[in-house]
Amino acid sequence: MNETPPTTPLVAGDPAQVGPYPLHGRMNTGGSGVTYAAPDGHGGWAALTVVREEHVAVPGFRSRFAHHAGLVQRVRSPRVAPLLAADGSAPRPWFATAYVPGPTVRDMVATHGPMPGGQVRELAAGIAAALADVHAAGAVYPNLTPAGVVLGPDGPVLTGFEAHVAAADSAGWVDPECFTGRLSSSIDMFSWGSVVAFAATGRAPFGTGDPDAVAHRHENGRPDLFGVPRDLAGPVSAALVPLAEDRPDAAGLARALTGSGGPPPPPERKRSGTGPAVALAAAALVLVLLGAALALWALGREGGSAGAGGSAAGVERVGTQVSGAGG
Repeated sequence: MNETPPTTPLVAGDPAQVGPYPLHGRMNTGGSGVTYAAPDGHGGWAALTVVREEHVAVPGFRSRFAHHAGLVQRVRSPRVAPLLAADGSAPRPWFATAYVPGPTVRDMVATHGPMPGGQVRELAAGIAAALADVHAAGAVYPNLTPAGVVLGPDGPVLTGFEAHVAAADSAGWVDPECFTGRLSSSIDMFSWGSVVAFAATGRAPFGTGDPDAVAHRHENGRPDLFGVPRDLAGPVSAALVPLAEDRPDAAGLARALTGSGGPPPPPERKRSGTGPAVALAAAALVLVLLGAALALWALGREGGSAGAGGSAAGVERVGTQVSGAGG
């Protein structure tokens, strides 16, 4: 059997077995429910989570649970812990994923502070590759947070099957659109940027707290990316933009981060008019205006009505020359 997960003993009220899995001990308690360690029957370990009762009471939870479980079970990726089994019809729904040894990104940052640049780059590439595999299977990975990414022996692995539970626990990490139920792959890219930024800085890029407050900061503020490696700042910033269609694609991002070309640039934006051609035109305009000013000064020295007439003619001529320079 593989490395035994760290656990604490079962407490009064804990089941001895869930589905086909005998429980070995408690691993942790989180927003989804209590997670237990259990032998997976194949020489390894499973992390089995029994969902909190308050989540089960939400209308439509069981159908959403079953739908999302079906999608996740289609994903085949070395960067995603497989969903071994799930039962949304049980009195207390549960799901079991393969156990991956190692600290989560959240725990690593809490213990050691922001991760070094090299580790952040590996994390960014690994999560992007995982999301590319998820999207290729026609699924999305909602509620991706630092607590759902384990720094395993072979690199980062997504482990948090979160089955549409505890939205407040995800505030600051997932796109606010996730709370409306409009799931898409672009939501995962927002989460990618949030987790990478947290790993590099130790802070959620838009802060944490009430989902409405986080959503407001996302729509009206700028992400706090101070401390993100310079070569990742562009992709991370692009992943955190309000418009979902402007975010990078997971597959393209993964190829860029794992290849020799370096991180991709942010999505193409409308140019603001500061290119070389515009700069040359601006310089020409300055020269035209300077020449016009000298001409007006010379006419003014002659005085009288001729000076006034010359001034008016000079302004009109400048307008014509400016149009010519701009065209």
